Amino acid sequence: RLPGSDATLAALAGAIIYAAAPGHIVSIYWLAAFSMTGTALVVLSTVYLWLRTEGGVRVVGCTVLQVIGLLASEHAVVIPALLGAVAALGPRREPGRQVARHLLMPSLVVVVYVCLKTYYVGSNPARLGGGYEVDLDLMRCLWQIGWYGAACFNVTAL
Repeated sequence: RLPGSDATLAALAGAIIYAAAPGHIVSIYWLAAFSMTGTALVVLSTVYLWLRTEGGVRVVGCTVLQVIGLLASEHAVVIPALLGAVAALGPRREPGRQVARHLLMPSLVVVVYVCLKTYYVGSNPARLGGGYEVDLDLMRCLWQIGWYGAACFNVTAL
């Protein structure tokens, strides 16, 4: 519905203003807020570009936005999967090979990022501090999730 709407530009302008100027939060949290709102802005811009363009413009634009999104926050790793879902469920029915070709470069950026991040963290866990390590220990993972959950719902932590 997004590209067919008469209010597309107005909605996009409102989203950009909201995401670019989060005045509703305390100014000390600007960087933390931008890592979420800035990334959300890039992700939504990538979806908009995907829906509005085709061919080389789409590939280059989505790849550039993928890099920008990862510079804002690693939450942008979801872009290729999100674009794949938009391609599969969206208004245009494109051939699977074409979608795969268009998603190849943004996906490659994500794979390289994940490999570099895994190497960086795995080569020296002390860089992150606080007990972060790359491992497959299920009990440690569940303990960490529980610890974060308890901190989120603990009034004194807020």
